[in-house]
Amino acid sequence: MKTKSAPDRKLPRHAIPLELDTYLRTATKDALGTSPTSYLERGAQLVTPSALGALRGLLPELRTKASAITDSARLRRRLETMIAFFDETADAEFTDVEARREIGFVLFYFLKGYDLIPDAIPHIGLMDDALLVEAVLGRHQESIRAHWLALHGAEPEIQ
Repeated sequence: MKTKSAPDRKLPRHAIPLELDTYLRTATKDALGTSPTSYLERGAQLVTPSALGALRGLLPELRTKASAITDSARLRRRLETMIAFFDETADAEFTDVEARREIGFVLFYFLKGYDLIPDAIPHIGLMDDALLVEAVLGRHQESIRAHWLALHGAEPEIQ
Protein backbone atom coordinates (compact mmCIF):
# COMPACT_ATOMS: atom_id res chain seq x y z
CA MET A 1 0.00 0.00 0.00
CA LYS A 2 1.28 3.46 -0.73
CA THR A 3 0.18 7.01 -1.02
CA LYS A 4 0.86 9.38 -3.88
CA SER A 5 2.07 12.05 -1.48
CA ALA A 6 5.52 12.65 -0.07
CA PRO A 7 6.40 11.26 3.37
CA ASP A 8 4.39 12.62 6.29
CA ARG A 9 5.15 16.07 7.57
CA LYS A 10 5.57 16.64 11.27
CA LEU A 11 2.49 17.99 13.00
CA PRO A 12 2.76 21.27 14.87
CA ARG A 13 3.88 20.61 18.44
CA HIS A 14 0.81 22.44 19.81
CA ALA A 15 -1.51 20.01 18.01
CA ILE A 16 -0.50 17.05 20.14
CA PRO A 17 -0.13 16.98 23.94
CA LEU A 18 3.49 16.29 24.90
CA GLU A 19 2.77 12.89 26.45
CA LEU A 20 0.87 11.73 23.36
CA ASP A 21 3.58 13.07 21.05
CA THR A 22 6.22 11.22 23.09
CA TYR A 23 4.18 8.01 22.94
CA LEU A 24 3.78 8.31 19.17
CA ARG A 25 7.52 8.97 18.74
CA THR A 26 8.85 6.28 21.06
CA ALA A 27 6.22 3.61 21.57
CA THR A 28 6.35 2.38 17.99
CA LYS A 29 9.42 0.38 19.00
CA ASP A 30 7.49 -1.05 21.97
CA ALA A 31 4.55 -1.88 19.71
CA LEU A 32 6.55 -4.78 18.26
CA GLY A 33 6.06 -6.66 21.52
CA THR A 34 2.38 -5.84 22.05
CA SER A 35 -0.85 -6.37 20.23
CA PRO A 36 -2.30 -3.57 18.10
CA THR A 37 -5.18 -3.41 20.60
CA SER A 38 -2.84 -2.84 23.56
CA TYR A 39 -0.95 -0.16 21.65
CA LEU A 40 -4.27 1.45 20.65
CA GLU A 41 -5.69 1.40 24.19
CA ARG A 42 -2.60 2.98 25.73
CA GLY A 43 -2.40 5.63 23.02
CA ALA A 44 -6.10 6.48 23.32
CA GLN A 45 -5.66 7.11 27.05
CA LEU A 46 -3.34 9.97 26.10
CA VAL A 47 -5.81 11.63 23.73
CA THR A 48 -7.16 14.63 25.62
CA PRO A 49 -10.18 16.76 24.75
CA SER A 50 -7.80 19.49 23.56
CA ALA A 51 -6.02 16.96 21.33
CA LEU A 52 -9.38 16.00 19.83
CA GLY A 53 -10.05 19.70 19.20
CA ALA A 54 -6.66 20.11 17.54
CA LEU A 55 -7.34 17.04 15.41
CA ARG A 56 -10.49 18.69 14.05
CA GLY A 57 -8.28 21.43 12.66
CA LEU A 58 -6.24 18.78 10.87
CA LEU A 59 -9.21 17.13 9.14
CA PRO A 60 -8.42 18.66 5.72
CA GLU A 61 -4.92 17.17 5.87
CA LEU A 62 -6.31 13.81 6.99
CA ARG A 63 -8.79 13.78 4.10
CA THR A 64 -6.04 14.65 1.62
CA LYS A 65 -3.71 11.95 2.91
CA ALA A 66 -6.47 9.31 2.98
CA SER A 67 -7.65 10.17 -0.53
CA ALA A 68 -4.07 9.73 -1.80
CA ILE A 69 -3.95 6.03 -0.85
CA THR A 70 -3.68 4.18 -4.14
CA ASP A 71 -2.92 0.58 -3.24
CA SER A 72 -5.89 -0.20 -1.00
CA ALA A 73 -9.36 1.10 -1.72
CA ARG A 74 -10.53 -0.74 1.40
CA LEU A 75 -8.11 1.09 3.71
CA ARG A 76 -8.91 4.40 2.00
CA ARG A 77 -12.69 3.87 2.49
CA ARG A 78 -12.23 2.84 6.11
CA LEU A 79 -10.09 5.87 6.90
CA GLU A 80 -12.51 8.18 5.10
CA THR A 81 -15.36 6.69 7.14
CA MET A 82 -13.42 7.14 10.39
CA ILE A 83 -12.57 10.75 9.48
CA ALA A 84 -16.22 11.51 8.68
CA PHE A 85 -17.38 9.78 11.87
CA PHE A 86 -14.86 11.76 13.93
CA ASP A 87 -15.97 15.03 12.35
CA GLU A 88 -19.70 14.30 12.59
CA THR A 89 -19.58 13.29 16.26
CA ALA A 90 -17.56 16.30 17.42
CA ASP A 91 -20.54 18.55 18.11
CA ALA A 92 -23.17 15.86 18.64
CA GLU A 93 -24.23 14.40 21.94
CA PHE A 94 -22.21 11.30 21.18
CA THR A 95 -21.71 9.25 24.30
CA ASP A 96 -19.08 6.71 23.20
CA VAL A 97 -16.08 8.75 24.34
CA GLU A 98 -13.81 5.71 24.11
CA ALA A 99 -14.61 5.33 20.40
CA ARG A 100 -13.81 8.99 19.70
CA ARG A 101 -10.53 8.82 21.61
CA GLU A 102 -9.43 5.58 19.94
CA ILE A 103 -10.39 6.85 16.50
CA GLY A 104 -8.61 10.11 17.29
CA PHE A 105 -5.48 8.18 18.24
CA VAL A 106 -5.56 6.18 15.00
CA LEU A 107 -6.02 9.37 12.98
CA PHE A 108 -3.06 11.01 14.75
CA TYR A 109 -1.02 7.87 14.08
CA PHE A 110 -1.99 7.91 10.41
CA LEU A 111 -1.17 11.60 10.00
CA LYS A 112 2.08 11.86 11.93
CA GLY A 113 5.50 10.74 10.74
CA TYR A 114 6.72 8.31 13.41
CA ASP A 115 5.40 5.05 11.92
CA LEU A 116 6.71 1.63 12.76
CA ILE A 117 6.75 1.05 8.99
CA PRO A 118 7.35 4.31 7.06
CA ASP A 119 4.38 5.07 4.79
CA ALA A 120 6.67 5.75 1.83
CA ILE A 121 7.73 2.08 1.58
CA PRO A 122 5.79 0.70 -1.41
CA HIS A 123 3.19 -2.00 -0.74
CA ILE A 124 3.84 -2.33 3.01
CA GLY A 125 4.18 1.22 4.30
CA LEU A 126 0.59 1.49 5.51
CA MET A 127 0.35 -1.97 7.07
CA ASP A 128 0.88 -0.67 10.60
CA ASP A 129 -1.78 2.00 10.01
CA ALA A 130 -4.13 -0.68 8.62
CA LEU A 131 -3.64 -2.86 11.71
CA LEU A 132 -4.70 -0.01 13.97
CA VAL A 133 -7.65 0.86 11.71
CA GLU A 134 -8.82 -2.76 11.87
CA ALA A 135 -8.41 -2.84 15.65
CA VAL A 136 -10.48 0.30 16.23
CA LEU A 137 -13.18 -0.72 13.75
CA GLY A 138 -13.42 -4.14 15.35
CA ARG A 139 -13.81 -2.58 18.78
CA HIS A 140 -16.32 0.12 17.80
CA GLN A 141 -18.12 -1.21 14.76
CA GLU A 142 -21.53 -1.04 16.45
CA SER A 143 -21.16 2.62 17.52
CA ILE A 144 -19.95 3.59 14.07
CA ARG A 145 -22.70 1.62 12.35
CA ALA A 146 -25.45 3.05 14.59
CA HIS A 147 -24.22 6.61 14.04
CA TRP A 148 -23.90 6.10 10.30
CA LEU A 149 -27.38 4.61 9.96
CA ALA A 150 -28.93 7.40 12.02
CA LEU A 151 -27.20 10.19 10.11
CA HIS A 152 -26.81 8.78 6.60
CA GLY A 153 -29.59 6.18 6.44
CA ALA A 154 -27.19 3.55 5.11
CA GLU A 155 -24.45 1.20 6.25
CA PRO A 156 -20.95 2.70 6.45
CA GLU A 157 -18.49 1.59 3.78
CA ILE A 158 -16.14 -0.28 6.10
CA GLN A 159 -16.36 -3.75 4.63
